[in-house]
Amino acid sequence: MNSIGIKRCSKAYNSLAVSPVQVLQDTLTAIKDLRHLNAFSYDITSDEEEALELAAQSEKRYKQGNPLSPLDGVPISFKDNFLVKNMPSTAGSKILRDFVPPIDSTMAQRCREAGAIIVGKTNMDEFGMGSFTLYSEKVPVNPINEDLVVGGSSGGAAVATATNQGMAAFGTDTGGSVTFPANCCSVYGFKPSYGRLSRHGVILYSSSNDSPGILAQNIDDISSIFQVVDGEDIKDSNSLSFTEPELRTSLKGVRVGIAEEFNIEELPQERIDEQRKVIDILQDHGAEIVEVSIPLLKQILPIYYTIIPAEAASNLSRYDGLKYGLQHSTVSSKDSKVDYQEYIQRIRTEGFGINVKRRIALGNFVLSTQDVDFNEMYIKAQKVRRLFCEQYNDIFEGIESSKGLQKGVDILLSPNAVGDIPKVSSIRSGEIDAIIGEYSQDYYTVPSNVCGAPALCLPMADVDHLSQSEKKPAAMYKLWGKYGMDRSLLQIGKLIDKIVKNS
Repeated sequence: MNSIGIKRCSKAYNSLAVSPVQVLQDTLTAIKDLRHLNAFSYDITSDEEEALELAAQSEKRYKQGNPLSPLDGVPISFKDNFLVKNMPSTAGSKILRDFVPPIDSTMAQRCREAGAIIVGKTNMDEFGMGSFTLYSEKVPVNPINEDLVVGGSSGGAAVATATNQGMAAFGTDTGGSVTFPANCCSVYGFKPSYGRLSRHGVILYSSSNDSPGILAQNIDDISSIFQVVDGEDIKDSNSLSFTEPELRTSLKGVRVGIAEEFNIEELPQERIDEQRKVIDILQDHGAEIVEVSIPLLKQILPIYYTIIPAEAASNLSRYDGLKYGLQHSTVSSKDSKVDYQEYIQRIRTEGFGINVKRRIALGNFVLSTQDVDFNEMYIKAQKVRRLFCEQYNDIFEGIESSKGLQKGVDILLSPNAVGDIPKVSSIRSGEIDAIIGEYSQDYYTVPSNVCGAPALCLPMADVDHLSQSEKKPAAMYKLWGKYGMDRSLLQIGKLIDKIVKNS
């Protein structure tokens, strides 16, 4: 039943053709049967009573004709860096082992208030630092082809979504952590504008880049969830409310930008052919293709990889083993003298994994390197970032030129990944360098985080994730929107998705 999606399931609930209890039981069965895929770091199958009671209450509301929302009775999951009350929230790290928060993140709270049923926490790269979810205690398995990575850092969320272990999943996106796993597992991934979804109760990696995101099996489901959780939150000073223009009903006249910087040497012919196919389809249905340029896009990776380790080193400095998470008994001993510097060093050495340590070290280097003042490299990267944001926004706003004001585009179209999805064995054997592999894969994913714009990853064809004979993920493409115009992007994406799949 989960495979039909939230919109159709909600209609079935309203007509009483199926019950929330039945759907939840199917979900829990799927979680148990597919445990070998390692989608979850924690799930509710060991204590189902509360969730079944919530499903029964939802069923009662549908029978009375007053469901709370389209999410009422819908099973969903959250990446392990979202705080979910009474569920372990470790961000995939030993240093937060056994941490069980007493509160919900705003995203979890809004979903609960809408009637959704949270079935578990999904596996992830430690603190979101990784592109393949290989820096996880239990590495998720790609349900299409177990030889391939699942993408990261929201890999568990993508696997859970692809295999009906819930109808949708929340992830976080720092530089493609939602859209790249969606790419690897052939599901839809949406990274909203920075500030549209509250980050209250999210364990952050890079404060100026992180954004909650949504993975689902179709755009309607993403839109249904986004409508529930979107909006300003007094608990998050970075959250904002937006007003958007009337949504489009056709592609006629939609201006689709193709940035010349998207065409890079590393892009294989197969990706180029896929883009050409989408472009031809859009033109056939009345869209206008516009060639544009974002010169600083070529500098996006140095900008990004200067900013994120610096912010990570700062954010993770709070994990010292004194307040929560991993601790040793010596710190509570009143009789023995404790060398706190040695204690904290021991905790962080044991508690952090190799990739986290690597990025903390790089971040501290960035923040301590100086010619004139500390933070000089970070500040310089932020200045170039601002220039990139201006170039990106100009593409949508329109540019004054010798020919007069050139009208802005409505969306940008690009590939979602540079090349083929890597094999797990190739990374573990060293055939593909994990660090360089992550770096190169980020070219089409980090720009939307650097400028805070929304992005949507879509498959070009439907995939039967559990009985796929070719063992090959679907071809994917990516749509980029103007900052704050998330509903507009989702609506145009829905129109494009329909015609691409029917072509």
